[in-house]
Amino acid sequence: MLELFNQHISKVNKIIHSCTTIEHINSAKQVIKNFIDYWKVKKISVKTLRHYLHHFNTLIYFKLKLINYNE
Repeated sequence: MLELFNQHISKVNKIIHSCTTIEHINSAKQVIKNFIDYWKVKKISVKTLRHYLHHFNTLIYFKLKLINYNE
């Protein structure tokens, strides 16, 4: 299960890094919500999920700044 968890983290990171528009960012946010909901059901610790949620939100924040800078 840990291997699957790490694969999902990697996929979400790739999705965030591939975003080029605000619409992509909004879709990535939905993917993050689905990721968190899925792993809550799988009983991953809340502390771990919060850590990755913070990580993803930080990536989204800087990606948004980069997108807005380029426009």
